[in-house]
Amino acid sequence: MLREATVGHLLRGSGQETEVLLGLRDGCSFLNGIWNGPGGKLEPGESIPIGLKREVWEEIEVEIDLTSAKHFATADFYHPVPGSVTYTHEWRVHYFRITRWSGEPRPVEGFRELRWFLLHALPYEKMVVDQVAWLPLALSHLRNGNGSLLKIDIFYGDEKLKTVARGQFQFIEKMSKQKETDDEH
Repeated sequence: MLREATVGHLLRGSGQETEVLLGLRDGCSFLNGIWNGPGGKLEPGESIPIGLKREVWEEIEVEIDLTSAKHFATADFYHPVPGSVTYTHEWRVHYFRITRWSGEPRPVEGFRELRWFLLHALPYEKMVVDQVAWLPLALSHLRNGNGSLLKIDIFYGDEKLKTVARGQFQFIEKMSKQKETDDEH
C-alpha cells in the first residue's frame, strides 16, 4: 500500500546566506542519525497542506504560514522485493520550502537536535542517500525562482535503503495557481 508523507524545509536569509533548518533524527527506523526536514506520514483523508502543517507543528512546534509553503518536489520511492528483481512502490513524499512561520523551532518529536545549514553547505554525508542526487538540483532550481516541480523516482538498491539502484528526475510545470488552491481545500 502506497503511503504519503510531507517534508518541510524552513528557509531564512537570502542569496549565499540562505539557510535551511534540518533536524537530526532520533528513533525513526531507517532515518535514525540522519539530518532531515520536519515532516511525516499523512493521516487517512488528510490533505497535503494540512498534513504538512500538522507534522511541522508536532516535530518542531512552529506554526507555518501555508501561503509561504511552496511545493518544490515530489518523490516516489520504490523498495526492492527481497529475493526478486522487482520493486514495490512504498512512499510518495511531497517536499516544501517554507519561508514564514511563528514560534522558535525546537526538537519536540523525532529529532534530538535542530541546526541551520547554509544551502550550499548541507551535510549530505549524513542525509538520506537519495538526497545527494536530487536535493542540490531542486534547491538550486528554487533559488532561481523557477516555478516548476521536480518529479523524482528513486529505486533503492538494498533493503536497508542505503544505496540507490537508479533514479529518474524531471522538472514539470506546476498546475495553475487557481487549481492548486482549489485542491488544497
